[in-house]
This record gives sequence, C-alpha cells and structure tokens, in this order.
Amino acid sequence: MGTTLKNQKSLKKIPRSEFMKALRGYVGKTKYGKGCFGQRLTRQLLVSKRSQYPDWYNAKSKVDSTKTNYEYLLQFCDGNWFIADCCGLIKGIRAGYRPDGTVGRMTQEIDQPIKEMVESLEDVHTDYAKAEVGEMVFFKDYSHVMTVSKYGEKDIESAPSLDGVKEVSLFYQPKSRVGGAGKLPWVDYEEITPAPVKEDEVKYSELQVCRNGSKGDAVRTIQANVRVTVDGIFGNGTEKAVKTFQKEHGLTADGIVGEKTWKAIIERWSK
Repeated sequence: MGTTLKNQKSLKKIPRSEFMKALRGYVGKTKYGKGCFGQRLTRQLLVSKRSQYPDWYNAKSKVDSTKTNYEYLLQFCDGNWFIADCCGLIKGIRAGYRPDGTVGRMTQEIDQPIKEMVESLEDVHTDYAKAEVGEMVFFKDYSHVMTVSKYGEKDIESAPSLDGVKEVSLFYQPKSRVGGAGKLPWVDYEEITPAPVKEDEVKYSELQVCRNGSKGDAVRTIQANVRVTVDGIFGNGTEKAVKTFQKEHGLTADGIVGEKTWKAIIERWSK
C-alpha cells in the first residue's frame, strides 16, 4: 500500500501528539452517527444526515431498541455532545475539527471512503497488536477503523456498539476481522514514544476481575472473545460462555474472569 491519491500529502502534517490529543478529547462526549466527522451534535445536523443516510438513521438503535437511531440521538442535542462515525472521526481531525468546538473544513480530498484511506496508509503490517500509537487499524472488509492509543493495550474508536467514541482494549475487536495497521500519511510520527511493552511484562493480575453483574469495557472485551453479544453487561449468558471457555482451556469453570482467565483470553487472541 502507500499514497495513491496525487494530492494526498498536500496538507501540512499534523504532529502525532496533536492528533492523539484531539482523539482523546472526543472520548466520552461523542455519539456514533453515520456520515459525521466530529461536528457538534445538533438537530439541524441530524435532519440533514437522516436525509443523506435514511436507512441508518431510521433503523432501530442498538443502544435503545425502543427508538430509531435518529430518535435516540435527538436526546443529545443540548450543545454538549459531538458526533462521528469510525472513519469520520479521523478525517474530521485532519480537516480541522476539534473537541473544543473548533469547526474545520471538509474537502473532497479529505473525505475519502474507508478503502481509499486504507490504501493511502504507509508502512502497513498485519500485527496490529504491535502498531505504534497513532497508527490506523482497519478491518479486512473495510467496514471499520480505529486508532491505537496505547501500545499493545488500547485503541480509540467510534462504533454503534460502544454508543460513540471510547478508548477500549485492543482485544475488544476479534482478531479474525482485523486486516492490518499502518501510518496515516498526514500525521507526523517523528516523535519519541514509550518503549513497547514486552509480552512477558503484561501484568495479568492488574486487569479488572469480572463476574456476573460487572459492567464496562473490560466486559465488552471478554464478550468479544468468548463469542457472545457484546453489550458490556456481564449477565448469565456471558457467565455461561466464560465457563465454557474456562473448561476448554483447563481452568476452573467458576465463570469469574481473573488473572488466569485473562491470560488465556489474551493468549488466544494473540494466536
């Protein structure tokens, strides 16, 4: 792969530190919305996007099944929220949009489909667990992208299942779906980064212990790896799947994800 569009590098490069600061600024205050790239979430914007993408905005919300995506998002038009889809989050930062409300300028050059974004990546490789901070990770079918935020541990992404932009474990997405990772040609990666964490230095004992009743991103990571519905809620179905996973790996089948079960999950993901 590599730069395929003639004017791909025509914009001034953004330092990696600035790019990551903007990404982190969107975490926790940005909803997922198809066709959006970090704008302030307003009723006017939703009306426009529903007209542009009626199938998605009129579909049932994965967060609240009693509402459509449009109806669900209307609740957050109070001036405190932003909105972006997975690739729009990245493109918006390139266009100048920021989580402080700064309005950028989206151009045809910047507003590329996911496949073209992927084809423009540099230094592409297939082991995204070893990707540098700021590298873009992509799915094999070009349906999703995310950005590594902590070497070997975290990424930032926008997804309907996450209810927007979140920083989650690298193990949240099934490895079988990941195509690879690479550097965005408009980000300046020439900055010092922390030394990679060696696999034998992973402290499994410090990972959150999860059991029936637990909630959050750690639970989502577990669910994605034991092949159950990913909703962030550790219920009976997740407990049953965890017990099955534990039996398959010669562990005590108690349904509790502690140090040994976390180790098995991460080792399975890494194969």
